[in-house]
Amino acid sequence: MYAPSTFITWRKHSRRSVEELLNDFTNLVNRGVLSIINLSVSKASFVAVVECERDWDEIEEDVLQAMR
Repeated sequence: MYAPSTFITWRKHSRRSVEELLNDFTNLVNRGVLSIINLSVSKASFVAVVECERDWDEIEEDVLQAMR
């Protein structure tokens, strides 16, 4: 099946703890920036599949701040 998509993916290394990343991610979800499709978190990994109906220009600053 073919469907047009705006799907993007990226990786980022962080020296912050998984707990800190999870806290910032939770804030993004609570503020309605992102919606969770799937979330997998361990001491060594944080993988989130999310959806967003906003344009990247609208959320870029919030997302990049959370991923610092």
